[in-house]
Amino acid sequence: MRKYILPFGFGFLVLLLIVWGIGFEEIIDLLFRIRPIYFILAAIVYFSHEVIASLALKIALSNSVRDGAIKPKLRDVLSSHLCGMLYGQVTPGTLGYYYTAVSLSKKTDTSISGNVGVITAVNGIYLSMKIITTLIATLYFSSIVSDIHTRYLFLSVSIIPVSIVILMILTLYTNLPHRILGKFGPVKRVLGHITSMQDACRKMSRKNVVEITAIGLLGWLLQSSQWFLLVYALNLDVDFLTVLMLRPLLTAIAFLPITPGGIGFAEGGSAVIFNLIGLALADGFAFMLLVRINSLLVDSI
Repeated sequence: MRKYILPFGFGFLVLLLIVWGIGFEEIIDLLFRIRPIYFILAAIVYFSHEVIASLALKIALSNSVRDGAIKPKLRDVLSSHLCGMLYGQVTPGTLGYYYTAVSLSKKTDTSISGNVGVITAVNGIYLSMKIITTLIATLYFSSIVSDIHTRYLFLSVSIIPVSIVILMILTLYTNLPHRILGKFGPVKRVLGHITSMQDACRKMSRKNVVEITAIGLLGWLLQSSQWFLLVYALNLDVDFLTVLMLRPLLTAIAFLPITPGGIGFAEGGSAVIFNLIGLALADGFAFMLLVRINSLLVDSI
């Protein structure tokens, strides 16, 4: 965990600077006015989202188990998924989520590298959807905001999931990793793991991809509902469509490999976007902080 001290420190420094700029008392006042019933409902909705996300992972994993082996059970996948989500919240670029692969290999008859391949493929589907939803959100907010520089800012956010998806495709579905890494003796052993990842991905059928995509869309609606309930918890005047568009933009920031779970940057981005739609900077900051706390509590179950 020592290697994460610097990113954590930087993230908290960004948070403190934002709090100092907005005003500590204003943020605290907002947080003390939270309506608990909506916070609890948001947690229930988020847990429902985690269950269906685990179902998507179970569908993908079912094809990667060896012949005659017992297929993973939903409760095992769910517990591993929650553990991975928790690690993802405290690692840069949410990379800690890949601990799910290790946890699953201990509970099911699957390999770590195969699990990594399946998780990457599922995340690739989700990120492909995120590209589309981020572009839709960019168009939506561009219609609200007239400033050309702000429009470019929204568009630049979509570059993050696009870059990650391209890297995933090149790693899992091409021979490029073997051609590059094969030239370096010390890292050749990594190629065996990449081959296992590629084999696991290629076992996914079109039916699986369609099912996972449908679950991903349902997950987008459920997580947006969690966010909408947290908006209500803070008694803010934001409609569901705006929250639906906010989610792909703000979650894309979490993939920045700078601070754990995008801490500081996500809260700052939320404050800026809320301000652009006519709300206070403190509203956006408090909202994103509440989303983070709500999600952490559920993932810690």
